[in-house]
Amino acid sequence: MPQNQTTAPYEKAVPDRAQVPGSETGYMLRGMLILLVLFGHALQFISHGGRDTFWEDPLFRGIYMFHMPLFMALAGYFSPPGRIAPNDLLARSARLLWPMLTWAALAALLKAASQDRWPALAGMTLGGFLNLYWFLWALVMALALVALGSRLGRGGALLYGLVFAFLLSPAASGVWLVLPLFAFTLPFFLAGRLWRSLELQAAWRRRQRVWQRRSRQRGVMALWGPALIALPVAGACFLIWDPGTYAYNNRADLLKDPFRVTLMFTGAASATLVAGRLLWRLAQSLTGSKSGQALARCGRISLRIYLAQDLAFACLRAVLPHIPGAGSTDRLTQILVAALITGLLAGAITLFWRGTAGVPWLSRLLWGRAEPERRASAQPLAPCPLA
Repeated sequence: MPQNQTTAPYEKAVPDRAQVPGSETGYMLRGMLILLVLFGHALQFISHGGRDTFWEDPLFRGIYMFHMPLFMALAGYFSPPGRIAPNDLLARSARLLWPMLTWAALAALLKAASQDRWPALAGMTLGGFLNLYWFLWALVMALALVALGSRLGRGGALLYGLVFAFLLSPAASGVWLVLPLFAFTLPFFLAGRLWRSLELQAAWRRRQRVWQRRSRQRGVMALWGPALIALPVAGACFLIWDPGTYAYNNRADLLKDPFRVTLMFTGAASATLVAGRLLWRLAQSLTGSKSGQALARCGRISLRIYLAQDLAFACLRAVLPHIPGAGSTDRLTQILVAALITGLLAGAITLFWRGTAGVPWLSRLLWGRAEPERRASAQPLAPCPLA
């Protein structure tokens, strides 16, 4: 039998990391999204002084509706196809959980020193570890769920449905802050992973080529059709969205507040589709440019930026009164200052990572792995999300 007819099923025929389609574009998307995370947090401090009034901020609302769902969809897309071995799952989880504990301890130390609350240091460290980095907890749980579901075959879909139903119930809403946020982002992780698994199938690739040919013939509607359909839905959800629509506040409790929970998922799905299409097109247009390279560098260290940003903003609170324009009520000034802080924090965290990446024990402690910067900068998109 010819060699090319003995190919394993698509789940086992996993492409090399460097052959992952759109890897550089994926890095740029990660870079855009992690900068939006920084910008949204900077906006909270600049425009609202850390008060809860940011829930009403339309710019914060517009970013929130898609940035973490799209981040989770990317994580699912670039997660390992097929079955995830238990040893691989444990290794990936350890690379995420260990630095989370380190940065939570550093943030607790800073808070204890500034407020003279040393007896509460252990409690603040544990609280930070469990709640500060909710996205990484959601990521670990999503990988664990997929690792189990992938071993159940068709029963995996039933498992995902049962877990999702539990997450939307009152039994999960009051247990742990991360669970409602996990419920909010889990469908996007599974959607991204499903899309990737379909792309790896030969039949799907043939259909894609046909679709691309038809898209070139039919023009804008064929290329942007789903996003154009989702746009008015996202706009309507944006107008109706209120503070109770955020997963932080409604706790994804479908029985208690069915309207807002449904609105949350509908708005997030439609906004993610629109924003994902726009940002993907922008990333493709920036490929090869200096701006694109800068965004890709941010994307490569998106995990590092996410881990360090909370401590960075804790330090920012001390110097916030001294930042020019921080107390301005002019909206444009607030946005410009928040954008400036975003760039400065991203640059500072990047420099700090480069300074520590060459020290193996410190790199493992802070970032979860010993990885010199010169090697990481040339590394193709890792299947481990955000890593």
